[in-house]
Amino acid sequence: MLFDIAPKTNKKDLYNYESEYLALKRAVKEEKLVVVKGIRRVGKTSLIKVVYSEIGQPKAYIDVRGISPSSSFEWNAALIRCLSKLMETVDATKRITRFVKGIEVTSRIGIFGAGAALKLRSYENIAELIEEVDEKLEKRKQKAVLFFDEVQITKRFGANALFSFIYDNTKNITVVLTGSEVGVLEEFSGYSSQSPLYGRAKEEVEIKRLSPSQSLEFLMLGFEETGVKVREEELEEVVKNLDGIIGWLTMYGHYRRRMPHKKAMKEVRDEAKRITSNEMENFLRNKGPNKIRYVRILKSLVEGGKAWKEIKMVMPNVTDARLNNYLEQLIRYSFIEKRNRKYHLADPLIAEGLKSTIGR
Repeated sequence: MLFDIAPKTNKKDLYNYESEYLALKRAVKEEKLVVVKGIRRVGKTSLIKVVYSEIGQPKAYIDVRGISPSSSFEWNAALIRCLSKLMETVDATKRITRFVKGIEVTSRIGIFGAGAALKLRSYENIAELIEEVDEKLEKRKQKAVLFFDEVQITKRFGANALFSFIYDNTKNITVVLTGSEVGVLEEFSGYSSQSPLYGRAKEEVEIKRLSPSQSLEFLMLGFEETGVKVREEELEEVVKNLDGIIGWLTMYGHYRRRMPHKKAMKEVRDEAKRITSNEMENFLRNKGPNKIRYVRILKSLVEGGKAWKEIKMVMPNVTDARLNNYLEQLIRYSFIEKRNRKYHLADPLIAEGLKSTIGR
C-alpha cells in the first residue's frame, strides 16, 4: 500500500522512482561502490529495501540507526553478523566458530545470542573474515552486496577505511551506502580527499522530492487504493505544505484514512515536531555558544527562502566567513538547501521542530 508508513519492500508500492530503481539494480550488479543520497524522508530506505528484496545474490543489510553512535563494539558486532549472514551458504559453521574463538567473552547481555556479549579481538579478524567471504564467493562464481543505511553515523568508527579495504581487496563484494546528511555522506564516501574512499570509482543514485503534480498524483492514487474520498482543496493544501517529501505525504495519507483532514494534518505536524526537533537537538548538542546562531539562521528561513545578504541582516555581529561556515554546516547535515541563489529549509516541517528547539 502506498500509505503504509513502514519502508516499502515491494516494487508495486514504490511510487515514481522507476529510473532510480533501475539505476540501483544495474549498479549493484556492475559496480563496487554505490552511493544512494537524498535529504531525509524522500524514500531512500524504501528504494534500497525493494532492490534488496529482489536481488537473488548473497546479500546483507544493516540499518546503522539501530547502532549506538558512541559504541564501536555495537558497530563491529553488527558488521560480523552482516558478514556471517553471507557465509550461511558457504560452510558458515566452521568459519563462524573459528572466528568466535578469537573473541573474549566479557558479560552476559545477549548480543550474539545464548546470553554472551563478545569483545572483538582485533580489526584484522574482520579483514580476515571479509577476505574469506570473498574467496568463497570467487569459488562459487557469485557476487555479494552489502547495504548500509544511514552509514554516515559510522564515521566516528573509521568505517570508511573498512569500506576502502573491501573496495581494494575483494573482487566479488559490492557496498551500497545511503545517508540523509548529504554533505557528510559525500565526504564519508570519497568526495573529500580526507576520506579513505577518495579516488575510488562510484555510482551515485540521488533521490529528490516529488514535484507538486507528482505529490498530487501520489495522494490521489493512495486514496483510490484505500477507497477514501477526499476533497481536491484538501489535497492542494497538503501538497503546498508538505513540499514533495514523500515520507510526510505518506504519513498524511495514513492518518487521513481514519480521521478528518485537519486532524490528520495536525497529527503529521505533531509527529514532525517530535522527529525534527530530535534531529536538530542531535546536531546542536555540541555547538556550544554557536547553537543560538544556527537556530537564528534556521528561524529566518521559516517564512521562505532568503539570499545570503538577507540572512546576514539577521546576523549583523557575525563575520562573513563565519556565516558562510554556519550555512555550509547546515547544508552538510541537510537542514537547508541552496536553490536559485537562495537558502531554503530542506524540509518545510523542520519549522515544527524548530519551534520546539527555540522553546528550550
